[in-house]
Amino acid sequence: MKPVVISLSKKKKNLAKLHHISQKWSVELDFIYDEQRFLQDLISTFFIDLCSVEFFPDTRKLNQKLNESIKKGNLLTLELQTHEKYLVTLLESAHLEGEQNYRKLQKKLANRIDQFVQSNKLLKSRIFSIIKNIMKQHKQKLLLAHTNPQEVDKPTG
Repeated sequence: MKPVVISLSKKKKNLAKLHHISQKWSVELDFIYDEQRFLQDLISTFFIDLCSVEFFPDTRKLNQKLNESIKKGNLLTLELQTHEKYLVTLLESAHLEGEQNYRKLQKKLANRIDQFVQSNKLLKSRIFSIIKNIMKQHKQKLLLAHTNPQEVDKPTG
């Protein structure tokens, strides 16, 4: 049986596909960063309500997790940029030495990015849930105010 010889151009095409995947990751990480900034703004908008006795413990934990998630995202973005520089070096190389190592790194990075995306979705869901509860309480207070104007002046919580 003859060994299979893969041409240099075929290897470069395969690496180009990996580059395309990395570009998609980069776009996704950028989008997540924008979402995280939005979540920070949302939290600051509802800051006073989030600091109430009812919501404070969860809010503090979620805010810490959001800050950690932002840091993780920044680190993943830097790692992805380094990964892409490594790919450029490989593509410029005449022999494509290190391709196997690049593929291993690509798989590890894929797993880490997938875990990051999933944990970010969970975090986002939790933050939205708390904000939704606060908004429901505001709505209930407004409804009470329309039916009983004296209820507006009563302290809450």
